[in-house]
Amino acid sequence: MTQLAACSRLGPEELLGTRDRLTLGGRPRSILLAGRGERPVAVFVEQDAPGNTDVLVLAASGDAGRSFSAAVPVAAGDDARRAADPVLFVGPDGEATIVWRALASGRRALRAVRRAPAGTPAVARDGVPDQAIELAADTTAPPRGGGTIPTVVAGTGAISGSPVHPEVKLEVWQWDAQHRAWARLPGLAQRARALGYNVWAGEPAPDRGPLTIMVAIDPSGRLAITALATGEAEKSREPPELPDAGPRPRSAVLDALPAGPEPPWIGTAAGRVVVAWSEQSGGLDAKARSAVKLTASTDGGVSWSVPLAIMASETGMPPLARFATGDGSIAAVWCQRAEMDGAARENGPSRIMLAVSSDGGRSFAGSATVDSGLAGRLRLSPDVALAADRVLVAWQEQVLGTGGRPEVHAALSLDRGRSWAIADTRIDDPGALREAWFPVAWLAPDGRGLVAWESRAPREAVFRSPADVDKRLPASVLARSLH
Repeated sequence: MTQLAACSRLGPEELLGTRDRLTLGGRPRSILLAGRGERPVAVFVEQDAPGNTDVLVLAASGDAGRSFSAAVPVAAGDDARRAADPVLFVGPDGEATIVWRALASGRRALRAVRRAPAGTPAVARDGVPDQAIELAADTTAPPRGGGTIPTVVAGTGAISGSPVHPEVKLEVWQWDAQHRAWARLPGLAQRARALGYNVWAGEPAPDRGPLTIMVAIDPSGRLAITALATGEAEKSREPPELPDAGPRPRSAVLDALPAGPEPPWIGTAAGRVVVAWSEQSGGLDAKARSAVKLTASTDGGVSWSVPLAIMASETGMPPLARFATGDGSIAAVWCQRAEMDGAARENGPSRIMLAVSSDGGRSFAGSATVDSGLAGRLRLSPDVALAADRVLVAWQEQVLGTGGRPEVHAALSLDRGRSWAIADTRIDDPGALREAWFPVAWLAPDGRGLVAWESRAPREAVFRSPADVDKRLPASVLARSLH
């Protein structure tokens, strides 16, 4: 049975505030964090729970992550079972939209549900949570999504290609707030590789209408960007989907070769729509070039800037990059492999690097090292959150060659990475039997932060908050960070 266990303050000088954990019957996977103000929402899959199979659950906080509610299924009946690959949106009103892939009656279906503000269950008169809505069947590739308008893209059937990277038909669904229904956007349906695609929807600037951007890897391996000004179709839209005679999408293909399974990232900063990705050439263990790059559009996707290299390296391993935006700025964090015997190794030592742009991605300050620099460490799965001048970075770390269990580390900056109010600090619980995996970072607009990760021994979803760090910083430093 899922229950909430509150715990005492965290160690190293209590810098990271209070903590909470959700003790689970199954293993947590695919933790997502989103929210507004002091109300973050966590969604994750509880694997191998007693009497269930991979249940998608939700937990909510009303105090910036200092405590969480008990985790409950996101939908009634069997709708939340056999779930994978969740996508989470939280709107300005706090209403959560969750989309996931489910194995139902021997077929894979794409499902969606809306939840009331603060993450509490939306209940019918009989007290039963809302049933999930099925958007599509035969979803052979995981859903992706992003932006301020709930929008999701997923592959709906393999067409051809290798079993590892098949070509699939990508379809996009968007929440129609006016009709309270999901609308399919046929103008964005296309063929692409199963891995490496994403979608974003929102308003890049207050004076512009809604825009939907889809990025995919085309059959040649290049980056294809498609933009649809969805606001142009509002007058003719009829639920549940847009007419085929709607606005014509704008397409561009970049001379870029994204690497690895991570999809391209899409966001907006300073009125620009931004697309960023990792790329790599050459063999994984051979000395070759790798980079993190960015392109932007100021005209609704009609044209895109020449890709800007946020980082470039002669090591062959592709960097594992994450991005975040806030107040016109962009933060990029990546895992950069160190060289061993003249080449970067997949399981060799690595560093966590950060670069921040204050002008919407037009330029980036020089990259800074986030971790402590201890040698012989494998650092993976970085994540970053940005709010005003604050940057929160979290990552997974373990000692090489000792069979050491993975740890979670975090660092917090009040000046966009120029210095660290909390330097590299281990924030999970030390212990011979504990394992901490895949951290996720979140910052509220007021700078309150949260890190969540998966614990497999014991089975827990763990949340740690640096929210009370303000009390331990000089007032002059805090004042500068908030203005």
